[in-house]
Amino acid sequence: MTSDICRFESASQLHDHGDGHVHSHAGHDAHEHGHTHEQMDSPGFYQDRPKAIYDKRDWSERAFTVGIGGPVGSGKTALMLALCQRLRETYSIAAVTNDIFTKEDTEFLVRHAALPEERIAAIETGGCPHAAIREDVSANLNALETLHSKFNTQLLLIESGGDNLAANYSRELADYIIYVIDVAGGDKVPRKGGPGITQSDLLIVNKTDLAHIVGADLEVMARDAKKMRGNGPTVFAQVKNGVGMDEIISLILGEWHASGARRHTRHLTYKHRSVNVDQKKDENIFAAIGAAYIGYKVFTLLKTLFDVYVAPGISLKKFGAGQGAWAVITGATDGIGKEFALQLAKKKFNVFLISRTASKLEAVAEEIASQYGVETKCFAMDFTKGNPEDFSKVGEILNSIRVGVLVNNVGVNHEIPTPFEEEDETIINNIVEVNIKGLMKMTKLVLPQMKTNRNGLIFNLGSFAGLVPTPYLSVYSAGKAFLSTWSQALGTEVAKDGIVVEHVNTYFVVSAMSKIRKPTILIPTAKNYVASVLSKVGVACGANVPFTSTPYPTQGIVNWVINNVFSHHFWVKHNDSIQKDIRKRALRKREREQAAALKTQ
Repeated sequence: MTSDICRFESASQLHDHGDGHVHSHAGHDAHEHGHTHEQMDSPGFYQDRPKAIYDKRDWSERAFTVGIGGPVGSGKTALMLALCQRLRETYSIAAVTNDIFTKEDTEFLVRHAALPEERIAAIETGGCPHAAIREDVSANLNALETLHSKFNTQLLLIESGGDNLAANYSRELADYIIYVIDVAGGDKVPRKGGPGITQSDLLIVNKTDLAHIVGADLEVMARDAKKMRGNGPTVFAQVKNGVGMDEIISLILGEWHASGARRHTRHLTYKHRSVNVDQKKDENIFAAIGAAYIGYKVFTLLKTLFDVYVAPGISLKKFGAGQGAWAVITGATDGIGKEFALQLAKKKFNVFLISRTASKLEAVAEEIASQYGVETKCFAMDFTKGNPEDFSKVGEILNSIRVGVLVNNVGVNHEIPTPFEEEDETIINNIVEVNIKGLMKMTKLVLPQMKTNRNGLIFNLGSFAGLVPTPYLSVYSAGKAFLSTWSQALGTEVAKDGIVVEHVNTYFVVSAMSKIRKPTILIPTAKNYVASVLSKVGVACGANVPFTSTPYPTQGIVNWVINNVFSHHFWVKHNDSIQKDIRKRALRKREREQAAALKTQ
């Protein structure tokens, strides 16, 4: 702290602004500056408070002034610091502090670099601090006017030296009055009233984070503040933590605009105009960045809508439809897998069906042969076993046909949402064996001939559980996340060989695995879902990663929302909430079934 910090004594009534403008406050009588203590019959009312008079204000003499008062320790200086930090980059501001016998508030602001040191003035008020802001305001007016003359300010801040509830600013000194209390005095403070409580333009209840420690009831304080202030604004804040500062600043600037003082800013000196020009350039840069960001988001949304409703996919004829090529479908006897088999057969692919149950395979094969007149082959295997002999036999069959399409559809899930540490080891192993290992083995079997033919289409059936981590389905979710990453890597590797890898990002579909029986706007039947997949090959439809498609229209839009609205953390917590609810219902159902089984024994 340098030794030349301004000190304005109460007796200093004649001063020079440095531009030839000299005037005195000595001529004011006791009604204006005399140190008197008026008798108060009541704390007064907000609606009857003395109003700021703007039509006679000479803004060229002193800028719009915000007076901050309140008891010692309530957070006035912290508020001054926060306001300086938030406003200094946009506005030309200066500050005046009042202390009884020290300059410690000014030293605090300088130490924390609230403003350049020359923009902060200190007043030593002597034994009666509130007199300097109400009865004898000369020293503070001198300081404020000098700072304004020197720096051509737009906003001036002044802090009182510690007041009781009866103290308040003179309207000659402050255009906007803020009174700060805190919760440390208990929740009874607002109802005690006093001009600071009832007649300030803004009441701030600070340090609300300490309410539970000191036993203060914030609801009681809010109720009493409302009773004492009527419609007067009250902000509950944690100034040091930034809580409530946006509202406080909004109220200050709102009154500044209403006062007409803002119009005087066009008279700023060349120096300040230069600062404002540079600041305007910065604002324009940030505005351009913001506009570009928003424009990009709008573009991706429009592209998503175009993709899901208009854009055509790659024709399946490119992969041998109607030309003797085969489609290989795993998990082909139910739900989505069966629909892939039926619809690919309808498009004149021969079909090779792989699933666990031989009887179901034969039934689907007969249905396809009778309806569409294409060739069929079947192989029954249990993917959970991971039997090398089964994959060897499948490989022999694949080598005897020309494979145009592989649908990696087979998959298993948790029986119900379950915490990882409670999940059965068999279920964990089955998910890894089927959803990861089995899928990779099938892909490795078809890749050699697809590379030789320089043609092929591989569908990897994914899930939104891989897009957003899903608690209580952690292994399944991780497997689907693996599938997404692996599909992108594989798709990049084989694109040069004419092979298209399509990771199909799937929300819920009516099926036995999902246990959903009725379709909705977001949840289609397997038939409608597969039709969307086959019509949108190579079209992203809301997905924002390579070699991935979310083809069903409403699901594509939801995919875009997840990628662009709210945080990733929000969606994980959202999934957590959903799965907890499903788990509760599943456990209740399991208990009912067990109870019913006991009754029948």
